[in-house]
Amino acid sequence: MQTIDQPQSWKTKLFRWLRLTKSPAIKLYHGYWHNNKLTIYGHVLRSGPLPKKHYQKNFIRNTLALLRLFCVKPYEGVTVQLQWKEKTCNAITDNDGFFKIDWEDDTLDKQGWFEVIITAFANGQEVATEKGKCIFRMKRNMDLSPILMIHF
Repeated sequence: MQTIDQPQSWKTKLFRWLRLTKSPAIKLYHGYWHNNKLTIYGHVLRSGPLPKKHYQKNFIRNTLALLRLFCVKPYEGVTVQLQWKEKTCNAITDNDGFFKIDWEDDTLDKQGWFEVIITAFANGQEVATEKGKCIFRMKRNMDLSPILMIHF
C-alpha cells in the first residue's frame, strides 16, 4: 500500500533543515547530592534544537549551529515531576521554563548508578519525558558529604 505524502509548508521544511523540533523537550543539567538533599536543574522547552549528530570544522556551519541554539521557546507554568525509587517530587517551571527540584532523602545507602525520570505535564497531560542516570559515590578519606552526579 502506498501512502501519499502531504505537502509540507515552508516552515516545516525550514525547521527540518535547521534541525529544530516543534515538540516539547526537557533539557536536564548536572545535579548534585549534599546533606541528604538531591538537587536537579533543567529547562522545559516548547521547541528547540535537536542534538547534533556530526561535528564539522566548517566555520559557516558551526555559526549556524550556534545560532540555532538560540531558537528556543520556553514552556512556562508546566508541572515537572521527578520519579526516583518509586517516589515522586513536583515542581513548576518559571517564566523562562527553568525548574529546580530539591528532594530530601536519606535512604541512599549504596554507591552506583540510579535511574531518574523527569516528566512534564501541561493541563494535566504529559507533554515530555526525559530519562537520565545519576551516580552516587562517597569520597574516600574525607569528611565531605556524598556527591551525586547526573549523566544524560
